[in-house]
Amino acid sequence: MNKDVIEEIKKYQISKKAPKDGPTTKFLHSLSDSIIENEKQGHQLIVNAMPKSGSSYLTLLLCTLTEYPEVMFHVAAKNTEPTMLYPFLIDLYNKNYVMHHHYKASDHNLFMYNKFKLKPIILTRNIYDIVLSYVDSINAGKHDPFGSWLTFIPPEFKARDEKQQFKMMIDMATQWYIIFYLTWYYANKINNKIEVLWLTYEELVTDGLNTLKKICAFYKIQKTDAEILKLLELINPIQSNPIQSNPIQSNPIQSNPKFDLIKV
Repeated sequence: MNKDVIEEIKKYQISKKAPKDGPTTKFLHSLSDSIIENEKQGHQLIVNAMPKSGSSYLTLLLCTLTEYPEVMFHVAAKNTEPTMLYPFLIDLYNKNYVMHHHYKASDHNLFMYNKFKLKPIILTRNIYDIVLSYVDSINAGKHDPFGSWLTFIPPEFKARDEKQQFKMMIDMATQWYIIFYLTWYYANKINNKIEVLWLTYEELVTDGLNTLKKICAFYKIQKTDAEILKLLELINPIQSNPIQSNPIQSNPIQSNPKFDLIKV
């Protein structure tokens, strides 16, 4: 095709594109700027986690410790990955809360975090233990994989033997976890786009006192060791889970010797 024709087509396509910031978007930007400038920000704790990494337990601890409500504000249908919703962040800017979610470090989410001065905890877990826990929860009826935003597991999953179940889970779900980890790793440690607190499931369940002390320091929460220990005695993680984790590791994408026994 003639180069001049191609250039004319490109110009036509560009001229017909919708504006990047229409009137509604401009209004939201203006409104949020005004609120951020004129209102005092609430005290906001963010648990952003890999699913099956103890995030519900950590959220419960933080809500009890601070007496703040839990909020989950995002757009998400059952099979649509959640993302941060601008109006909710505006409405809750001056409120105290603990937010619990599972967001990758997309450009949109990073923009929202930085716009509203939010600092997340990034909670991870050994990827091999996650696969074991995920399969266990599906077979126990605690998780619906067929309408999940994280992955889609065929309905015949439960009819497969254990080896096939683990292989399906690895093939279908682990990619999301690896991308979650890498997006936050690059956003925080490589590109320095956002301040985060890295924590692991393993240290949360084996050293709750020091884990909560790290969180208190990160969010400037004044709590004594005695207050934290009392909370941990009140709210203990479930100890009956037969899936035991490795010792604390800084990288969740790491081999688990127990998983090597499962040939997939």
